[in-house]
Amino acid sequence: MNAQPKQGMIFTGPSVLAIIDGSKTQERRLVKPQPHPGNYRWMDDKDYPEVYGAGGVWLKLKIPHQPGDVLYVKEAWRETEDIDGRRVIAYRAGGTRLIAAGPSVTHGEHRILSVLPRWRSPLFMPAWAARTSLVVTVVRCQRVAEISEADVWAEGIDRDKYEDWLEEAQSVAPGGSSFETPKDWFGKRWDSLHEKPKPVRRGGTIDHYESYPFSGKPETRHKNYRGWIIRPNPFVFAYTFERTEAL
Repeated sequence: MNAQPKQGMIFTGPSVLAIIDGSKTQERRLVKPQPHPGNYRWMDDKDYPEVYGAGGVWLKLKIPHQPGDVLYVKEAWRETEDIDGRRVIAYRAGGTRLIAAGPSVTHGEHRILSVLPRWRSPLFMPAWAARTSLVVTVVRCQRVAEISEADVWAEGIDRDKYEDWLEEAQSVAPGGSSFETPKDWFGKRWDSLHEKPKPVRRGGTIDHYESYPFSGKPETRHKNYRGWIIRPNPFVFAYTFERTEAL
């Protein structure tokens, strides 16, 4: 029996379902901390930038997950029982799984108890509660807006939904109109997660805020009497992965 992975990666419900159906094989995550303008350089192999560290030493960016790492998928969940009294994990995105060894449990085959505990945050999901895991195969470092159209689809953007929308938009728009590209759709999804200011704490208190939109101009604003630094087109680690069997 394989050992359970020690590290997890949090995903939204739609992303989890896209991983399960095989349409999502990539994920982009912010590089932390972000290299500041003029404070990084690309290495000869162009795979990863180096950042200018303390004492005038160039340091390679720390990569949280390396090729070959196995990560379990963290999502909103709760532990409950089915009508037969068996312990199961229910997932907010849909579906259930028996905790003990045995046949899979689905909403269609078993009725879940009507009184259910509250949903638990994916932040606190242990490996034993996960229903699937990923093997990292490739890691690249790039600016988020450098994403290609092929990578947009690998990120799990719904191709059918986009093409239906595009067909309808073209049928009603006047001639010569421009339309959102798949990359634009990915940018909107990125902004829904990273455009809002998030606090940066030092010594337990909020020092300033930062946000990382898909595009735009760098600028500094103010929020709650503190600085708000906007860093468009941030550096990301682009992970390519393969899904493995349930844990």
